[in-house]
Amino acid sequence: MAWAVTLGAAGLVALAWLWPFSFEDRSGPTDLVERGLIFIRSADWHLGLLTLALAALLAAFRFRLQAVTAALLVCWLLAPSLWHFVPRPTPEAEGPILRVGVANLHTRNPDWATLPGIMHDAEPDLLALQEHSGHWNREGPARLSGRWPHKGPSLRHRSNAPRYGVRLYHHTPFVEAPAPVPMGVGDDDGRVVRGVIEFGGRLVSVYSVHLPHDVLYTQQARIARPLMRELLRSIELDPNPIIIMGDFNTTPRGPRMAALRRAGLRNAWSMAGRGRGVTWRTDFPLRDFVGLRIDHVLMSEELVCTFIERTGDFGSDHLGLIAEIRWRGTD
Repeated sequence: MAWAVTLGAAGLVALAWLWPFSFEDRSGPTDLVERGLIFIRSADWHLGLLTLALAALLAAFRFRLQAVTAALLVCWLLAPSLWHFVPRPTPEAEGPILRVGVANLHTRNPDWATLPGIMHDAEPDLLALQEHSGHWNREGPARLSGRWPHKGPSLRHRSNAPRYGVRLYHHTPFVEAPAPVPMGVGDDDGRVVRGVIEFGGRLVSVYSVHLPHDVLYTQQARIARPLMRELLRSIELDPNPIIIMGDFNTTPRGPRMAALRRAGLRNAWSMAGRGRGVTWRTDFPLRDFVGLRIDHVLMSEELVCTFIERTGDFGSDHLGLIAEIRWRGTD
């Protein structure tokens, strides 16, 4: 029984990392299996803690080989998160600093008015918001107009009720005004917006995204795969270096993030973050221990992040991120 449990757990984890996720539409048993494997990849921290408890239990009952096997599995699951607690050198960088902010406002947020003050204190040049609706749509933009007078359209998507959407704000004019990126998912095309800014004498494409979750059987999950396919295609065809930020509804080791890494994007937290960087949910007890990092700032290899931190609470179930981005050093 001890070997069955240990090898079964190891087999599921191995399958989750070896599975060829392609974001093609699936149905039936294959779809069910893939969603389960996505969950395993995305919940690596929590499964690692459970496996640690299993290893301790096996050791207590003197199942030594099984305990060692479970301990190796613990290392695979927990090491990437623990690595972010280790001090790392700041990446080599040159040129000016682009300070960016990202925040999911959370629909029905009664304390939405806290966010403008947080962002004014943080002073990002570029601001990406998700899940804005209600009072924010009526009053929020005016509270940002002093520092961020240039903004894209207020895009909405319908797979959640009430409708809410994404937006980009910048303190100087956009070179190319923000516009929705066609995703081929009808009313949910408002989940991705792209604009172009000038930074350090070069053009940079900037995206604000709000991707749907891809595990449970819901309207959101049904559009997750086609939306991800189109996002990857847009990134591949984009002629400029890219900064893409927002609520990705996936953790750093989820299949989506792996696909974005293969597309040439790097995670700001991996370069300059400290700790697990939990951004969701803010209402969890011990949130920094049990929460997840599903909000991210990603960038092309020509760019590096030299600083990133989380914001304070602003009534949402998410925390925001503030990051400083520069051009990669040439030395």
